Amino acid sequence: MINTESTRNITPPTIKGLIIAAVIIIFSLVVAYLKQVDNQSLGLVPMTILLLGVLVSNIIFIKQSGEPSPQFGAIFKHGFKATALVAAMVSVWIAISLSLNIFGTMDMAVEAATRQLQSSTEIKPDEIPTQITAFKNSVAPFSAIQNVVIYLLIGALGSLLGAVLGRK
Repeated sequence: MINTESTRNITPPTIKGLIIAAVIIIFSLVVAYLKQVDNQSLGLVPMTILLLGVLVSNIIFIKQSGEPSPQFGAIFKHGFKATALVAAMVSVWIAISLSLNIFGTMDMAVEAATRQLQSSTEIKPDEIPTQITAFKNSVAPFSAIQNVVIYLLIGALGSLLGAVLGRK
Protein backbone atom coordinates (compact mmCIF):
# COMPACT_ATOMS: atom_id res chain seq x y z
CA MET A 1 0.00 0.00 0.00
CA ILE A 2 1.27 3.46 -0.87
CA ASN A 3 2.05 5.73 2.04
CA THR A 4 -0.10 8.82 2.23
CA GLU A 5 1.24 12.03 0.76
CA SER A 6 1.52 13.59 4.21
CA THR A 7 3.95 10.93 5.50
CA ARG A 8 6.19 10.82 2.41
CA ASN A 9 7.82 13.60 0.42
CA ILE A 10 5.35 13.41 -2.47
CA THR A 11 4.51 16.48 -4.52
CA PRO A 12 0.75 17.03 -4.13
CA PRO A 13 -1.45 16.79 -7.24
CA THR A 14 -2.59 20.38 -6.65
CA ILE A 15 0.93 21.66 -7.27
CA LYS A 16 1.26 19.55 -10.40
CA GLY A 17 -2.17 20.69 -11.58
CA LEU A 18 -1.23 24.34 -11.03
CA ILE A 19 1.94 23.89 -13.08
CA ILE A 20 0.10 22.17 -15.95
CA ALA A 21 -2.67 24.80 -15.92
CA ALA A 22 -0.11 27.63 -15.89
CA VAL A 23 1.65 26.17 -18.93
CA ILE A 24 -1.66 25.83 -20.81
CA ILE A 25 -2.77 29.36 -19.89
CA ILE A 26 0.59 30.86 -20.89
CA PHE A 27 0.37 28.98 -24.20
CA SER A 28 -3.14 30.33 -24.80
CA LEU A 29 -1.92 33.87 -24.02
CA VAL A 30 0.87 33.51 -26.57
CA VAL A 31 -1.55 32.16 -29.19
CA ALA A 32 -3.99 35.01 -28.54
CA TYR A 33 -1.21 37.62 -28.58
CA LEU A 34 0.04 36.29 -31.91
CA LYS A 35 -3.58 36.31 -33.17
CA GLN A 36 -3.46 32.62 -34.04
CA VAL A 37 -6.78 31.74 -32.43
CA ASP A 38 -8.16 30.51 -35.77
CA ASN A 39 -5.17 28.18 -36.28
CA GLN A 40 -6.83 24.79 -35.79
CA SER A 41 -3.58 22.86 -35.42
CA LEU A 42 -2.65 24.88 -32.33
CA GLY A 43 -5.90 23.79 -30.66
CA LEU A 44 -4.46 20.34 -29.99
CA VAL A 45 -1.39 21.64 -28.16
CA PRO A 46 -3.17 22.33 -24.81
CA MET A 47 -4.68 18.84 -24.89
CA THR A 48 -1.25 17.36 -25.53
CA ILE A 49 0.21 19.42 -22.68
CA LEU A 50 -2.51 18.09 -20.36
CA LEU A 51 -2.09 14.48 -21.44
CA LEU A 52 1.69 14.52 -21.14
CA GLY A 53 1.55 16.58 -17.93
CA VAL A 54 -0.73 14.10 -16.19
CA LEU A 55 1.29 11.17 -17.50
CA VAL A 56 4.53 12.65 -16.15
CA SER A 57 2.76 13.62 -12.92
CA ASN A 58 1.76 10.00 -12.33
CA ILE A 59 5.24 8.70 -13.10
CA ILE A 60 6.74 11.20 -10.64
CA PHE A 61 4.15 10.12 -8.05
CA ILE A 62 5.17 6.48 -8.49
CA LYS A 63 8.87 7.29 -8.07
CA GLN A 64 8.23 9.49 -5.03
CA SER A 65 6.01 6.88 -3.37
CA GLY A 66 8.92 4.47 -3.04
CA GLU A 67 6.65 1.45 -3.43
CA PRO A 68 7.84 -1.39 -5.69
CA SER A 69 4.30 -2.10 -6.91
CA PRO A 70 1.98 0.88 -6.23
CA GLN A 71 -1.77 0.45 -6.39
CA PHE A 72 -3.45 1.32 -9.67
CA GLY A 73 -6.25 3.26 -7.96
CA ALA A 74 -3.87 5.46 -5.98
CA ILE A 75 -1.94 6.38 -9.12
CA PHE A 76 -5.09 7.11 -11.11
CA LYS A 77 -6.56 9.18 -8.28
CA HIS A 78 -3.41 11.27 -8.02
CA GLY A 79 -3.44 12.07 -11.74
CA PHE A 80 -7.16 12.78 -11.85
CA LYS A 81 -6.93 15.23 -8.94
CA ALA A 82 -4.40 17.22 -10.96
CA THR A 83 -6.69 16.97 -13.99
CA ALA A 84 -9.70 18.30 -12.10
CA LEU A 85 -7.73 21.35 -11.00
CA VAL A 86 -6.44 21.97 -14.53
CA ALA A 87 -9.94 21.66 -16.00
CA ALA A 88 -11.35 24.13 -13.49
CA MET A 89 -8.56 26.67 -13.82
CA VAL A 90 -8.42 26.61 -17.63
CA SER A 91 -12.20 26.86 -17.90
CA VAL A 92 -12.26 29.88 -15.60
CA TRP A 93 -9.44 31.39 -17.66
CA ILE A 94 -11.38 30.84 -20.89
CA ALA A 95 -14.52 32.44 -19.47
CA ILE A 96 -12.52 35.42 -18.16
CA SER A 97 -10.51 35.90 -21.35
CA LEU A 98 -13.63 35.84 -23.51
CA SER A 99 -15.65 38.04 -21.14
CA LEU A 100 -12.90 40.65 -20.79
CA ASN A 101 -11.88 40.30 -24.45
CA ILE A 102 -8.21 39.81 -23.52
CA PHE A 103 -6.04 40.31 -26.63
CA GLY A 104 -9.28 40.58 -28.62
CA THR A 105 -10.20 36.91 -28.20
CA MET A 106 -13.93 37.66 -28.28
CA ASP A 107 -13.49 39.86 -31.35
CA MET A 108 -11.58 37.09 -33.13
CA ALA A 109 -14.24 34.54 -32.18
CA VAL A 110 -17.01 36.84 -33.45
CA GLU A 111 -15.13 37.41 -36.72
CA ALA A 112 -14.72 33.66 -37.21
CA ALA A 113 -18.40 33.05 -36.43
CA THR A 114 -19.44 35.82 -38.83
CA ARG A 115 -17.33 34.31 -41.64
CA GLN A 116 -18.82 30.91 -40.98
CA LEU A 117 -22.39 32.27 -40.95
CA GLN A 118 -21.80 34.24 -44.16
CA SER A 119 -20.52 31.16 -45.95
CA SER A 120 -23.53 29.10 -44.82
CA THR A 121 -26.33 28.66 -47.32
CA GLU A 122 -28.88 27.84 -44.61
CA ILE A 123 -28.85 31.27 -42.92
CA LYS A 124 -30.26 34.38 -44.54
CA PRO A 125 -28.02 37.49 -44.48
CA ASP A 126 -30.55 39.44 -42.40
CA GLU A 127 -30.44 36.73 -39.66
CA ILE A 128 -26.66 37.04 -39.16
CA PRO A 129 -26.74 39.97 -36.66
CA THR A 130 -29.24 38.10 -34.47
CA GLN A 131 -27.10 34.97 -34.60
CA ILE A 132 -23.96 36.94 -33.71
CA THR A 133 -25.68 38.55 -30.72
CA ALA A 134 -26.74 35.13 -29.46
CA PHE A 135 -23.20 33.87 -30.05
CA LYS A 136 -21.67 36.72 -28.02
CA ASN A 137 -24.00 36.02 -25.09
CA SER A 138 -23.34 32.29 -24.97
CA VAL A 139 -19.77 31.72 -26.12
CA ALA A 140 -18.02 32.20 -22.74
CA PRO A 141 -20.14 29.82 -20.64
CA PHE A 142 -20.42 27.20 -23.38
CA SER A 143 -16.68 27.32 -24.08
CA ALA A 144 -15.93 26.89 -20.38
CA ILE A 145 -18.32 23.94 -20.04
CA GLN A 146 -17.01 22.32 -23.21
CA ASN A 147 -13.44 22.62 -21.98
CA VAL A 148 -14.27 21.11 -18.58
CA VAL A 149 -15.70 18.03 -20.27
CA ILE A 150 -12.88 17.68 -22.80
CA TYR A 151 -10.15 18.27 -20.21
CA LEU A 152 -11.68 15.75 -17.79
CA LEU A 153 -11.87 13.12 -20.53
CA ILE A 154 -8.30 13.72 -21.70
CA GLY A 155 -7.09 13.90 -18.10
CA ALA A 156 -8.79 10.60 -17.32
CA LEU A 157 -7.02 9.08 -20.30
CA GLY A 158 -3.70 10.55 -19.10
CA SER A 159 -4.30 9.24 -15.59
CA LEU A 160 -5.16 5.82 -16.96
CA LEU A 161 -2.09 5.73 -19.17
CA GLY A 162 0.09 6.99 -16.33
CA ALA A 163 -1.22 4.31 -13.99
CA VAL A 164 -0.77 1.53 -16.54
CA LEU A 165 2.64 2.61 -17.86
CA GLY A 166 3.94 3.58 -14.44
CA ARG A 167 3.34 0.14 -13.00
CA LYS A 168 5.50 -1.53 -15.65
